[in-house]
Amino acid sequence: MTGLGSTRAFVVVGVLSSLAFSSQGPTGSSGAEPSDGHVSDGIYVNKFFGFSYRIPRGLIPQSTESTNFKQHRIDPSRPPTKNFVLFLAAAPVKPYKNVAMNAASASDFKDGAAYLKKTALVSTVIGLTVLNDPEQKTFAGMTFFRQDYYSPQGPFYQTHVCTVYRGYALDFIISASNREDIDPLFKSLNTLRFEAPVDGVH
Repeated sequence: MTGLGSTRAFVVVGVLSSLAFSSQGPTGSSGAEPSDGHVSDGIYVNKFFGFSYRIPRGLIPQSTESTNFKQHRIDPSRPPTKNFVLFLAAAPVKPYKNVAMNAASASDFKDGAAYLKKTALVSTVIGLTVLNDPEQKTFAGMTFFRQDYYSPQGPFYQTHVCTVYRGYALDFIISASNREDIDPLFKSLNTLRFEAPVDGVH
């Protein structure tokens, strides 16, 4: 399996880990969806969440068209779960590394820590080792929580950095084959900038 193929698999792990415990989130009156984003001059901009993020040097944006939106009805008595892969940028050659962004409807969770605790439970079932409890971090004046994982399958390391915002768990997923590659990618989150909210989205 190529490095890029492997990174796609790990991003799917981040998406699947959210399916079992989230509920439907809001959509703005403007019609914007969480996946309403684009890349320009090396910067990813998301209209729904109102943030921008500078892509780390050496990572190349990848298409997320096939995974932009998934809807699942786990409990017939509740609205279907919505999950979006917002963004994926990966290294073109080994050793692989990437940054992805996932948004999962999560109105039942008060913060990123609560979401990550559920993510950890699912991750252990699929063979990942949880390395630490969620740790509070601040980016762009907002509170996030970080949790780290390891898998001997590969091997690979993965870090989730999550906040609950506008009814969604906004989860930045960093993956790399070497642990020393995680921290520079994590520090790239300092380039996050949140702007004025989209009308009707809270």
